[in-house]
Amino acid sequence: MEELPICGSREAIVESVRTRRVTCIEGETGCGKSSMVPLFILQEALLRGDRSINIVVTQPRRIAAVSVAKRVAHLYAQFQGEEIPLGDTVGYSIARERKSTPGRTKLTFMTVGFLLQLLSHNPKTVDRLTHVVLDEVHERDVDADLLSMLLRLLLEQQADAGRSQTRLVIMSATMQSNLFSLYFSSLNPDGVASPSIFVGAKRFPVGEWYLDQIAAGDKIPLLAPKHRREALAQAKTFDSGDPVKPEVTAGMIHLVADCILSLADCQQCVLVFLPGTGEIRGLETALEEQLHSLGGCSKLGARLCVMALHSMVSREEQDAAFDEAPPDACKVILATNIAESSITLPDVHYVVDLGLHRHILVDRQRSNLACLVRAWCSKASMKQRKGRAGRLFEGTVIRFVTGDFFDKRMEDFDRAEIMRVPLEQIVLRVKLLFQHFGSLKELLSLTIESPTEEDIDTAILNLFRVGALTSPRDDAAVTMLGELGARLPLDLSFCKLILMGMCLGCECDAIVMAAALSSSQDLFRLPSPRFVSDAVGLAREVARNLSSRLRYDDGEFSEPIMYRNLYLAWLESPQSKTWCREQDVSFERMVLCDALVSELAFGVVRFIAAKGGGWPTCEGSQGSGRNAGVSGREDVEGEEDAEAADEAERQTEASHRGLQIL
Repeated sequence: MEELPICGSREAIVESVRTRRVTCIEGETGCGKSSMVPLFILQEALLRGDRSINIVVTQPRRIAAVSVAKRVAHLYAQFQGEEIPLGDTVGYSIARERKSTPGRTKLTFMTVGFLLQLLSHNPKTVDRLTHVVLDEVHERDVDADLLSMLLRLLLEQQADAGRSQTRLVIMSATMQSNLFSLYFSSLNPDGVASPSIFVGAKRFPVGEWYLDQIAAGDKIPLLAPKHRREALAQAKTFDSGDPVKPEVTAGMIHLVADCILSLADCQQCVLVFLPGTGEIRGLETALEEQLHSLGGCSKLGARLCVMALHSMVSREEQDAAFDEAPPDACKVILATNIAESSITLPDVHYVVDLGLHRHILVDRQRSNLACLVRAWCSKASMKQRKGRAGRLFEGTVIRFVTGDFFDKRMEDFDRAEIMRVPLEQIVLRVKLLFQHFGSLKELLSLTIESPTEEDIDTAILNLFRVGALTSPRDDAAVTMLGELGARLPLDLSFCKLILMGMCLGCECDAIVMAAALSSSQDLFRLPSPRFVSDAVGLAREVARNLSSRLRYDDGEFSEPIMYRNLYLAWLESPQSKTWCREQDVSFERMVLCDALVSELAFGVVRFIAAKGGGWPTCEGSQGSGRNAGVSGREDVEGEEDAEAADEAERQTEASHRGLQIL
């Protein structure tokens, strides 16, 4: 514990938390912020005999909240010199899972969404909290910005009423200069922004390799010549000065696989950041193919233990990523940005970063529909990823962009989600969560970065026209469609499709149709003149593509029905690239669609659970729920609602996608 860089700043941190209402802490990833700052506060209070201490720490993701809670509970038990189980003094609370003891737990880790729901439904809870620690504040998703707004509002009211004053601690490895300290400056008695406390660098250095260095042969000498040529071609694309599409080509996937096999050694760990589950599956396949040609081991003679780490895998599979690599093997973790912050994988030697992620964006070229798109990360995110190495020994990050592209063309910070997602969904969430805190426009004006009043008026009008609000006014009530739309990562037109499917008893079909139609790319591969040399060949490819589509639409000439039938065939197929090629379908897009179907299905089930466990019908009566999947938002249900959601989830987890009951 004394070896962590942050330990040298303990007195400064404790003094700031004791004397100031807002404390801002900045330090490189791996210096010990997430685990040690809450522990410093807890230890100092208990040494003073303050048994009323009640600390809440937020993390952006469930896996981070659970893993940091386990680590801090272990450190606290070491400090006390006795066996203290997780859930006693230190615990966690996330949706559908809690390890805490009322009256005994003094330090609780939560997801951002969990605390947001908790405080919005019961604002007086804030008076029972002595400290709120917001970790990884650079991740500017909608929940994080709404929680910051709500906390400032509640803490200002707390001070005005003369009630007990909750202390706020803000932490990040890449905090935007003065943004958060200025935002919360009104909470300090003098109204002055709190200065940031820098708490140290990493314990061990982490080297940086870029694509142009790999192409030149400077870093990975075992790389196959054809893959070195691929690296050279990609490097030229990045440095051409032209816009570079945020895409992952088959050539890039095989290049990454060869890099892993050239570096993987026994008892090491390689952590690979990929934008989504489709790319994870593609890299798994590429590793299998190349391993077969190498006789089953890496070029350095190690077996490979390949595992995925993303929101769709089970808790057991997630926990396996934290186990040590076997003596004769190299652990390869293929992860999305779920592994980007606050989790500690101590044995990481190499971080492989493609510099990409997926986020929701309004597609202005497709009728203003919201789509889940692939995009370039910011430098801040890539620095966070770099920080997964260098915990116990020196490490290396391999970035699959050129050094010049990283320095000159990547943004310093990710744009706040509230400024790039459809404002309609944010309006619905604010209305549902904060209806007792003030008017819609007043509340949105209090966010860190506020949308314009004109944009808010347009969003309200659009919501009324689609049927999500009862009127085009600021004080309009939210309809059932609006409630569903606030829960699902979809444009409202697709949410209406799902709601109508629920009313008509064909909810599974509607979910599949909505998932396929909301995709930014067609599931079928489209013939292109760029890849067909003559007009006759192009006509032949177009005819074959049309034949494939007609095979699945039952003569209805309907794209939604065609996608529904295609998905059913996919569930019954080997789900292989060969099958997709035979159907003229994109394998990668089918995998993404499959994941989205599961996410939407689980979101619908949780919506039903919150409504009392029954399905809406056209007559307004209640039917019976039939399927589940995965949700992207956190909820705080009552015990009965939580049990209903868990039961619905258990009933349908026989299939890992949750919809094979179709």
